[in-house]
Amino acid sequence: MTSSASISSNRREQKDELEALMSIFGPEDFSCTGVGDLEGDSDPVGCLTLRLQLDAPLRIGPISVAHLPPLQLRFALPGQYPAHAGPQISVVAESAWLALDAQRRLVRRLRELSDELRGDAVLFALAQFVQVDAAAFLGLNCEENCDTENTLAAAAGVFAAADARRRAQLFANETVACGICLAASLGARCFRFDACRHEYCRACLTAYLSLHIAEANVVQVTCPNPLCKKDKDAAPLSPETVALILPPSQASADLVVRYTNQLETHRLLQQPNLTYCPRKNCNAPTLKDPEEEKLCVCSKCGYAFCFFCNRTWHGYASYCQIRHLETIATEYSSAASSPAHRKLLELKYGKKVLERVVREI
Repeated sequence: MTSSASISSNRREQKDELEALMSIFGPEDFSCTGVGDLEGDSDPVGCLTLRLQLDAPLRIGPISVAHLPPLQLRFALPGQYPAHAGPQISVVAESAWLALDAQRRLVRRLRELSDELRGDAVLFALAQFVQVDAAAFLGLNCEENCDTENTLAAAAGVFAAADARRRAQLFANETVACGICLAASLGARCFRFDACRHEYCRACLTAYLSLHIAEANVVQVTCPNPLCKKDKDAAPLSPETVALILPPSQASADLVVRYTNQLETHRLLQQPNLTYCPRKNCNAPTLKDPEEEKLCVCSKCGYAFCFFCNRTWHGYASYCQIRHLETIATEYSSAASSPAHRKLLELKYGKKVLERVVREI
């Protein structure tokens, strides 16, 4: 049976160890209750949030990640620790990303390590093992054939989200040189584009985006880097990305709505089947159904009209009226070398009608 004096001595060592851990890991990754009870009536209970270090990005299904979700090392310190007993420990994986068998193997190894260091404060050593050595121990630090099938239990999206969060945390603490004003700023005040990795302070990006959205210049709402702007395949930023960049405010929300509408109009303008409702009180952009040759139905007011002549729908059997006979006859005759254009004219005006017009002109 452990004496009261021995328990008090252990509690003092526990307090020193826990204060050191708080200093090392900080309140975000370390929490503990019951510290400082020298009489031993309650055991300190705490949790360390730890991240496994990977030697190289890990391939998980269709994605590759550089950071895994964290593990929680939970512990309780009995009055006999550290002189005569080890800590009571367990491992919990956020979002259950680590398979239960892998968790059990890791806990067994940590208990073995605790037994090897019996008599010493071991929490920091256990934490170090989880951070530095656990990935290799679990078969995740290898160039190929990693044992992800038996070790990892969550879907790829869980790992992608955790990797993105960790990258954002690390970026927030970096010093970044803005690609526009060239001033150095903390990463928390900057934004990095995922695809090209170019970095800018949010103040410059906000001014840049606000200017182009105000001018409805959608194609310029991209990464400001000249190389990105010259890329013909570069698409405008998504409204979600613009919302991430702009400061949270009602003005920013209004700007995102405005940009979303501009982006939709820009997308419609790229469609070959785009036309506009001919009704003067509507004039809404309307896409012709690809299955239809001529019929258009306005999605806003429901007005049915002809895609070619914009007149009220005149049926499939009737053709568009020819208003300038000589012009159409010349166009049809010169279209002999362009079968596609010739077919389009026949669809609008009718093949027999066009042949008769050509004969009579």
